[in-house]
Amino acid sequence: MDEDLRRVHLGWPFKLQPNDEGVRVLEGLFYGSDEFQAAREHHKGKVTVYIDPDDLSFATAVIPRDPETYKLALQTTVFADLTASEFLELMTQYRRENPEVTTLYEDRIAKVRLERHDQLKKIGVERRLPRSYVTQAETCKKAKSLFAASRLVTTPVPIDTVAPGTSATAISGPGILPLGGASLIDHEPAEPTSTPAIPARTSKPKAEKPSSETPVRLGRPAQKGELL
Repeated sequence: MDEDLRRVHLGWPFKLQPNDEGVRVLEGLFYGSDEFQAAREHHKGKVTVYIDPDDLSFATAVIPRDPETYKLALQTTVFADLTASEFLELMTQYRRENPEVTTLYEDRIAKVRLERHDQLKKIGVERRLPRSYVTQAETCKKAKSLFAASRLVTTPVPIDTVAPGTSATAISGPGILPLGGASLIDHEPAEPTSTPAIPARTSKPKAEKPSSETPVRLGRPAQKGELL
């Protein structure tokens, strides 16, 4: 991606009023270019300046109603190749040593930066801290020792199982059994289908259970048609 385009889309924007020396960002970063100075003669208002917080060496200026973008170079070389946080840390160290000074000289700031760099390097050596960079030769040497007499293989996945950590996210592959087809579920009732009628079984009538009451014996009548 083009550097200016990347700064415009991902950088930090600032609405600034340019002057004859260019633009000043974050109160202490001065940027400018000959093309930008010539273009700003036709514009009297503010412009938008974008910087990359991870690299303060360049900035990108956008003038309203101007389709061109202008690449601005950092005029204060002591802050070149610094990040925004490193720039603030350096100035914090400088202001701590000279709190009442109002005129900031670039060579003195450069001296503080060199002293701070040497101090951090000394601390890293004493405490055996790892460096933030490595050379190509060191990388090749260390990689050769790490992978010496060894072979990198892919971990096999047992049959009917899924890989570790994918039981909740895997949707296809070995061990994954799909439920249903790929089509959407139709919630409409299905058409009735004719099924052969099955004759109902006739159940035998259950025998009546004898009554548990004691039967009453009747006496013989004296005359026919009478009951005692």
